[in-house]
Amino acid sequence: MNIPFAPTAAPSLTLTGLSPTRGSAGTVVTLTGTNLGAATTVNFGGTAITQFALTPQGAIQVVAPQGTGMALVSVGNASGVSNTLSFTYTP
Repeated sequence: MNIPFAPTAAPSLTLTGLSPTRGSAGTVVTLTGTNLGAATTVNFGGTAITQFALTPQGAIQVVAPQGTGMALVSVGNASGVSNTLSFTYTP
């Protein structure tokens, strides 16, 4: 007996908010948006981060890595990468 199987694509991700928008390395940053529970990675200024927390409300909390200036932040999964939001490093 053959049972047809069609893999389900991971949902697309959208970022709608980032808080705080400024801080130093080590700052806990909360990302809000849609389908964030399906994220497998966070890209923070070119640094891929795979260790992050998903809150009960569906937000992602991630620790800002070392960096300077402005960092573009996005999330990704097997279906692709979200839009980007900006985080500004402060001294």
